[in-house]
Parts: sequence; C-alpha cells; structure tokens
Amino acid sequence: MSGSEYFDLHEHPLERKHKMCHRLSFPSMQMNRKWFALSIFTLLFLFYVLLKIELEQLNIDFPSITGEHSLIMLMLFGWDPMQDWTNCMSKKLLNRKKDWEWEELDGAVTECGDMTPVRKIEVKRFGSDEFSRFGVTTGARQSTLVSFGPLNTIAEEALRESQPQLIFHGVNSSNLIINSSFHAIGRIHTIDFEETPIFSLKKLSHNQKELISLLQDKVQRSFIDHLWINAGSFGHEFLSLMHRGGPLDAENIEVCQVNFEMRSPSTEQRDHFASFLAKSLQHQRFYFVRSELQKDRYLAYFINMENAACITKYFLRFF
Repeated sequence: MSGSEYFDLHEHPLERKHKMCHRLSFPSMQMNRKWFALSIFTLLFLFYVLLKIELEQLNIDFPSITGEHSLIMLMLFGWDPMQDWTNCMSKKLLNRKKDWEWEELDGAVTECGDMTPVRKIEVKRFGSDEFSRFGVTTGARQSTLVSFGPLNTIAEEALRESQPQLIFHGVNSSNLIINSSFHAIGRIHTIDFEETPIFSLKKLSHNQKELISLLQDKVQRSFIDHLWINAGSFGHEFLSLMHRGGPLDAENIEVCQVNFEMRSPSTEQRDHFASFLAKSLQHQRFYFVRSELQKDRYLAYFINMENAACITKYFLRFF
C-alpha cells in the first residue's frame, strides 16, 4: 500500500470524524445552556407571580424587587437578617448548664434586640402601664385583632386610634361588662358551639377543633394581624398551637404579631413558656421584640418573621 493510499484510508476518516463531532457537540452544549438559563428564569418569574397573587388575596401590596424591598427576596432564598438575634438569645438562654430566670429573659430580649436588626423595628405601646400591649401598625390598611380573655378595652381602643381599619374579635367568658364594652368597638364571641351557652377559654385551649372553628367560622380570617392572649392560668396552652407544623399551620391560618401575658405563673406555665421559647429559637419563626416583667405580671411581644405576608405588611420598611 502506497503512502497516499494509507493516508486516504486512515487519516481522512479520522479528520472528518473529528470535525463532525466538533460541529455537533458544541452547538448542543450551547443549546443546553440556553434552555437551562431560560428554565431558571421562567421558574423564578412564576414564583414571583404566584407570590404576588397570594399577597393580593390578603389585600397586601406586593413590593417591587428593587431597593429595600429586595430584602424579602433575599429572605426567600435563605438569607436571614435575624440570625444574629437568634444566636444572641441562644447563647444567653439555651447554651448554658442552669435554667434561666424570668429576669434574665427580660434582659436578654432587650440586650439582643439592641445589638441586632430587631432594634430597627418601631414598636408602639398601646394602653396603660397595667393594661398595655405592643404592636406595629399599618395606618389606613385593614387588619384583624383576636383577643383571648380581655380584661378591658383600654389597649384595644388605643390600637384603633393608630389603625382605624382594625377589626376586633374578642373571646371572653361570662364577664358581661367587658362583653358590653367590646360590643361597642368590635365583635365579642361568647356563644359556645355545642354544649354551654358561654365560651369557655379553658375548654377552647384544650379543644383544637373548636379553636379552628372559631377562627374559620366566626372570625373568618386566615391571616391574624394581632393575636392577644391573656387567658389566665391556661393561656400558655395556646402557645403550642402556633409552632411550625402545628394545628394552625395544618389549617393555613397565619399569625403575625402576638402579645402573650401571664400573671403569677405556676411552674407548669413557666416550663411551657420556656419550651415555646426554645422551639421558637430552633424554628426561627417567632422573634421576641419586647419583654416586660412587673411584679407578678409578665408580657411578651413576638413577631412572625417566617411569613412573607407578615414581613411585607409590617416589618419590611424598617430594614
């Protein structure tokens, strides 16, 4: 076989094969990259649209994805501006050998709030020193307050002055004077569903089905802007309902701002509250913004920084 024949049989096919592979594979890679980029963009756009629709159903203006409002998008992709607060609270209360005292909790909430982004949130006090609640308002936008066991309407009326479009729902026992006062500013629910003519808060705290029925059938809201709990010696039992994966989550009921009050708490109540605080730090759903200890009265104000609707409506403007 001559040199030219050997070249024709062995060199040319290899060269043609190489050129053919070069022509086919590289454009294919370019096409895959284009489809991948297009798919990612499409998914992000659909996510944006679905989130916007969900917030509009809650009567919440969806922010543009520019400027300070980019915070909500960063949080949705896993960035948590409250991580410093969680680390601070865990260090002071959980990562230690001995149990913390109530005075230490009060101090930790204040100190960790002052050194983390929590300090930017402008929280207002409503009511008197003895009957006070904390909250962040939205001006003219509509919101809902559900109050378990109100002792009077001092704080409720003060909150309405800051937020005229506030809808009140009070749940109380047989105190007719308080019920009458609540009728003047909102709705008071005193009728039980089945057995007794009076709404028993103790029964309600033990019966998740009736609590869900109250919120769905009487309050008729899946987004509770303000939840105030002052239910005497059994108020702590409401706390476990709000954990991630709990009964409220199962029914898609969201709670945004919570005021929780205990008076002369027993050891069981303290332990229950300590468990709630530990789970809150673990789940990073609720952040304690205010803590107030007065003799036998303890008041905690915490907010939901896991829910996009809650963040957008109340807290986004502070970051």
